Parts: sequence; structure tokens; C-alpha cells
Amino acid sequence: MNTPMKLLALLCTFATTAQASTLLQGVVLAETPFRGAQVNIVDSNGMKLSTQTDNTGRYSLVIDSLRPPLALSAKAAGTATDCLHNDKLRARCMASLLLSVKKDSANTANITPFSDRLVSEVAGELGYIGPQQWIEQGRPADLRPELLTAPLANFRRGMEKAFIALGT
Repeated sequence: MNTPMKLLALLCTFATTAQASTLLQGVVLAETPFRGAQVNIVDSNGMKLSTQTDNTGRYSLVIDSLRPPLALSAKAAGTATDCLHNDKLRARCMASLLLSVKKDSANTANITPFSDRLVSEVAGELGYIGPQQWIEQGRPADLRPELLTAPLANFRRGMEKAFIALGT
């Protein structure tokens, strides 16, 4: 067998043995994209993964090893890194939640002031002062879908006129 044929056979073998990955992607955005922000993901077992956003505030990483629900946290790039304490300069931090994940597919979880507000309400229901206290504890297993019912209803009520104007 000549060399190009060996290479072709090898490439075909790799293609058939490659497995699909479960991807998590999204954007971290407030007034502007969070460029170079640190994104932390914690699963229901407390396992953590981290990545950084690109210049457009987008992030993407393989999450095959994580088990939902997932708690996501983003810290804006800069010298301030603390999201918990108010006795020193705080970083700009936001959070989001992802209740379920579709295996071997791309899943989207954006981190925005809206998602942060929902996480804040859930954290309050769980007895935390704010979203970062709950997220930093690494306890997304405490999340139950019914905890999102009231916050989502409040959000929809508050955004009703905007949704109507957009035709959604």
C-alpha cells in the first residue's frame, strides 16, 4: 500500500472513531460584551470548568464531564477579582443557570443582567444574600425547576410591553 492510501485509511479510521462532544456556548454581555472575562461553570456534583470570553464576549467549551443543572458565573476582565465582598473594589460579575443539557450537541447559556436577576431571585429563595454567594458555594444541585417559576413570571410581566413590541 502506498503512503497516500495509508494516510487516507488512517484518516477514515479516526473519523469513524471520533465521538461527538457536548458543547456549551454563549455570550457574556451587559452594556457591552465582556471581553476576556473569566467564565466558571459548576455542575450538580460540584465539578468545575473554566474558560475565557473572546473579544466579542463569546465563550465555548466542551462539557462532556459535567452533569446538569449548571451554574455559570462571569467575572469581567480587570484588576478586581472579588465578587463576594463589599469592603474592597468588586469585579463586575454576573450569573446564569442551565437546567438541562442536550448531550452531543451545542447548548447555549448566555450570561446577562437578565439571567443574573433570575439567579438572584433563586439565590434569595435558597437563603443566600445574592447570586454570587450561591454560585461561589458551588451548589447548583440545590436548584429545582419550580424555583424558577416565580422569577420567570416576574421577568415576563416586566418585559411584557417589550415582548409585544417585538412581536413575540
